[in-house]
Amino acid sequence: MARYGWLGLTGLVLALFCGISLAQDEEKLPLEMELLMTADMDETAAKDGEEWFCLYKKGEECFVTPTIVKVERCYYHDVAGDSSGRTVSVPDIDGEVLFLFRGLENVKEGPIKTVFFGDKCFFPGESFTFSSENLGDNNRKKPRSEWYDWKVGAYGTASNVNFAGEIRHDRLYFNEYDMYVYSENKTQILCSTIDVEYDLYRPALLWAGDLDGDGKLDLYYDMEIYHYVTTHHELFLSSFADDDEFVKKAAIYHNTGR
Repeated sequence: MARYGWLGLTGLVLALFCGISLAQDEEKLPLEMELLMTADMDETAAKDGEEWFCLYKKGEECFVTPTIVKVERCYYHDVAGDSSGRTVSVPDIDGEVLFLFRGLENVKEGPIKTVFFGDKCFFPGESFTFSSENLGDNNRKKPRSEWYDWKVGAYGTASNVNFAGEIRHDRLYFNEYDMYVYSENKTQILCSTIDVEYDLYRPALLWAGDLDGDGKLDLYYDMEIYHYVTTHHELFLSSFADDDEFVKKAAIYHNTGR
């Protein structure tokens, strides 16, 4: 994938993120996703009273269950002045909601195999390793020789030198930053970015497990583009992956922020 130098404005990451526009992304994705937050009127896919599936955490486990969504009109004040939007909630869920989704066939309700829950930004060279042994009872029944690992992490470099070549001891910059999945001598790049300032752009793994029930790794990321402007989350599922992939982007949530 082509690399890009300093473009003068970090905010231009919005237009170049992963080399594809958000509008193009949304047209191709099989699932819809919602978060519980305030959004502009035209940025809320859910409508009041609709049934969506909810992935949530309670105690030390994660669960999936159908739920009825509540969408309410709200008012807020931002740099553009007074505006109106919508707030999404799920009053019947007793737990920490990760996201709402719909469009996935044969959804398994109840406990969901989870190998990571948190907020992990991978510094260049850092990674986590997850075993297929922990992603389904059928995997455990296989001979140990058939178990395999996925490594999830990031490539690139980190330094105090900004994009103009100036040393900033109070800042940290990621250069040529790639987020990846690696297994069985094969690497899949989930996203490549231009050089970015860590304080303004902080992608993080939020959840890893088996949402679609195929015994393979699924991933949910906060792909934060620009900290003060937008929320951008992406869900990657193994059941939609092509032959040369581990996962495929299945849904995004994008909100210009309040």
